[in-house]
This record gives sequence, C-alpha cells and structure tokens, in this order.
Amino acid sequence: MSLLLPAGLVRKAGLLVSMVLLCCTACTPERVRPANAQVRDVAEMLRLVAAEARRSEKWPAWQATAHFSYKDRDLDAGFFLAIRHDRARAFTRVSIEGSLDQTLWADLVALGDSLALYLPLERRVLRGSRSGGSGFRAGGGIRFSLHELLLLAELSPVIHTNGTVRADLLPGGGSVLVIESQGGSESTRVEFSGEGWISAVRSIAQGRERARVVYEKRDPATGIARKQTIVSPALGMEAVVWLSSWDPAWRYRPGAEGITLPEGVSEEKM
Repeated sequence: MSLLLPAGLVRKAGLLVSMVLLCCTACTPERVRPANAQVRDVAEMLRLVAAEARRSEKWPAWQATAHFSYKDRDLDAGFFLAIRHDRARAFTRVSIEGSLDQTLWADLVALGDSLALYLPLERRVLRGSRSGGSGFRAGGGIRFSLHELLLLAELSPVIHTNGTVRADLLPGGGSVLVIESQGGSESTRVEFSGEGWISAVRSIAQGRERARVVYEKRDPATGIARKQTIVSPALGMEAVVWLSSWDPAWRYRPGAEGITLPEGVSEEKM
C-alpha cells in the first residue's frame, strides 16, 4: 500500500529532508551537567554548548533509526528514518522512507567532500560538494545548504556563538543563552532546563520566531533526547522525531555509500 498524497506534493520531499536532519541534532547524549540545578551564568552555558560540539568525537561510528511525523498546511504523513555515520571516513547517509510501505522518499549521502541527494519521487539525483557550499531548492523556492544539514545529522550543532552574548531566565525555571547578531536584528536563544539539559533552540529574526527545535524525553542515564520537535510558524509546519534506536557499535562497510539509480533518473549539479 502506498501513501496517498495530493498532487503537487512530491516537491515537498526536499523540504522534508531539511526538517528531518534538523530534528536529528539531539539524537546523541549531552552528558555534561552544571553543578547547580539551574544554569544561570553565561560561562556555564557556553561550556554546555561547547560540550555539544565535542560529543560526536566520543563515538567513531554509529547508526540510528526513528519514526518521523510531518504536518504542514498541505501534508500530514509519517516516515521512517535510517541514519548512518562514520566520522573517520567523513561518511553520512540519511534515508527517509514511508512508514507504511517503506517507499524511499529521499536518500542523502556524503563521502569525503562529495554529496549526492537522490529524490526518487522527483526522479532526479543532485550532486555537489560540501566545500563548495552545495545546496538545493525545494518547493516554494526555499534553498538549503546541505553542508549545514549534514552537520545536524552528524550530531554537530549549528549554534554560532559569535555576537553579543547574555544570560536570561525562563519563566518556569532554567536559563537562556541569548546570542544576538551584530545590529541585533537576529538572535539565537539556547534554552536550558532546570537540570541543565539543552531543552530548546529558537531562531529569532526581526522580533519574530523563525523556527524552534525542542528536545524532550531525555534518558536519565545517557541524556539522549528521545523526542525532538521542530516548528516553523511561517511555514505552518511541525515535525516530530521519536528516536527508536541508537547503535554506537555499527561499523562502515565498503559500498555503504552506493545509490542504485533506475533508468530515467536525471542527474543535476547543485
């Protein structure tokens, strides 16, 4: 049985890729906790952000699976995710399949500096490079940087601390690290729970929330956020990832980066 989708929604596949990868940011443990119940000073919050950047170095290779639900003004669907990563080989593969019939929606593969994004429903594969800042356009003309998306999938945070940094408090407890761009028109708000976990990252532009990622259901032993939600008010979109497995014992095998293309698939440069 195949997913029954309204006509014209095939181009949503590209947008789904970006949402999926962004939600995968917290699939691995953040083990560092502050000494106090609440994070209150800038130095301590910066230390926790730095710990997120170092976390991927603890595991040379791993794979993860997750259930993924996506909803916007036109589409309401569920998917299955498979992510594989080998840091030493600079290899990452993210496959997105339909949850009912395992129909492949998108396959993103990075090996070294090369990139390949296969969109089978659009019958095309896009090729480019990480160093060249390759990207692609999804429905609505939105452009995404695949390098940035891969950083998210590889559990390397995209939290830039360049700018004016200050601390604030959440109404319900916990603290916020506010990072403002030069001029103050854009900011990133990194929120911490009372226990010290990173609980949300919000992107603000011109005083409006552009997007937010919320991390919930932390495993008390490992710190893994089993539930991750991304919301984009402008797109009317909400996506939720429920992590079902995370295996640090997985190892790369030759050929894991291969994509089998059927006849009739067009190849394009990013």
